Amino acid sequence: MKIIRSYTLRTLLLCIGVCLALSIASAQTGKLALQSLVSSTAQRLEKGAKVSFSSQLFDAKGTQIQSTQGTLYTLGKKFRLRYSPIDANYDGRVFSYYDADERTFTIMNPSTEDLAMLNPFVFFSSSPSVYRVQELAGSKTARIVAFTPKKKMNNILKFEVSFLHKTNAPSQIVGIFADGMRLVMSIASLEDYKPSSQMFIQKQTSYPNSELVDLR
Repeated sequence: MKIIRSYTLRTLLLCIGVCLALSIASAQTGKLALQSLVSSTAQRLEKGAKVSFSSQLFDAKGTQIQSTQGTLYTLGKKFRLRYSPIDANYDGRVFSYYDADERTFTIMNPSTEDLAMLNPFVFFSSSPSVYRVQELAGSKTARIVAFTPKKKMNNILKFEVSFLHKTNAPSQIVGIFADGMRLVMSIASLEDYKPSSQMFIQKQTSYPNSELVDLR
């Protein structure tokens, strides 16, 4: 289960990044401009945002192994992600998270590659050069757009996002991975919201009796 939670933690933020980029694009134009509006999404997140989401993780056999609901806060290059049992934080320098089930508090100095996976701000800045964007055959009710890495990227094969024809809004995003895992995600809401600076301060002392895992 610890491996599953770590897997989900890293993929959730990347899925959120893709979905937010496209949702902003759909709000600004009648037809999605998938490349040109990515930078405007980064600017909106940098100013401050609150994102509510739900997700389901499936194994290679199609069996659901995890279901999650959570909230993401962003400001500048910082973010705070909360979903049971994880409370994760990036303060612009150090990434940390508390696992309530394991009662562990983990700290790490993320590499550039880690940040591209963990931080939606970094993802938006790099996605035009990293991903190939292509519209797939859709359905009567939705369009489907695929994001495929131009170069091999860890376990990621592609992301597919469905958009309702009537509203142009994203209804579903699916992360497809080389190990057969699949993450299906829905963005419930995206609000302009400026968190306080205290939101991005996370200390082990806030979690009594937790075990420190220092990966720095």
